[in-house]
Amino acid sequence: MTKKQFLDEIAAFFCENGFLRMKDHFYKDLSGDAMLVFGFQQSSYGKYGYMEYGYCFKSINRHLPFPRFNQMNLNCGRLMTDRGSAIEYTTIDERFIRTFEQTLSDKIHEMQALSQLNRETFIQYYLLKESGRSWYILGDKTAAYFGLTRQDFMYHFTVSD
Repeated sequence: MTKKQFLDEIAAFFCENGFLRMKDHFYKDLSGDAMLVFGFQQSSYGKYGYMEYGYCFKSINRHLPFPRFNQMNLNCGRLMTDRGSAIEYTTIDERFIRTFEQTLSDKIHEMQALSQLNRETFIQYYLLKESGRSWYILGDKTAAYFGLTRQDFMYHFTVSD
């Protein structure tokens, strides 16, 4: 399978779940200020890539309407599958697509539920429960959005572009 075939295959799933596709990214505008973003990142080292995911906060994101995975206010990292985070095109079969879509579905439901929480509770989930994972916020505006500073995010902060 090629990258294009893989993205075309999962595009139907995203569409059925209320997402809009823009090239290799998928967007779902939630009620309120949050938007879910899933973006496929091609590896520079072979025929594989990664599905990055996170949140865009519409009131502070300057890359609207279609921010890329590295322009999300809160990048949650790479989606972990039963085969790891790397998605190798040559190994994709129907079983992988089914389990990948289930993993996506579970992650989407979790993200939607988190987005319904107040800002303090929402970010505490990442600061406490997900503290050891590879996630980050983008810039001081995102820290201020949660009523915090860049120091509060320690190793989960990157400067905005």
